[in-house]
Amino acid sequence: METLVIKASESTVIDELCFVIAPECKYPLLSTLVVFIPCWTFVDFGKFAGVLRHCHANPRAVQVGAVV
Repeated sequence: METLVIKASESTVIDELCFVIAPECKYPLLSTLVVFIPCWTFVDFGKFAGVLRHCHANPRAVQVGAVV
């Protein structure tokens, strides 16, 4: 099982998330996805949630946190 941590800026969080959970299944054993977003940025969480709903990697847990 794998845990993947993404530390992203506002401009790259959706792109990085799409790369990780793309149909090509770059991480077939992914069990936990942890995403840290800088607290001073604004992320479109509707878009973020939409990407997760179509996740091909199918992690068992997704954690979202903020970086100060």
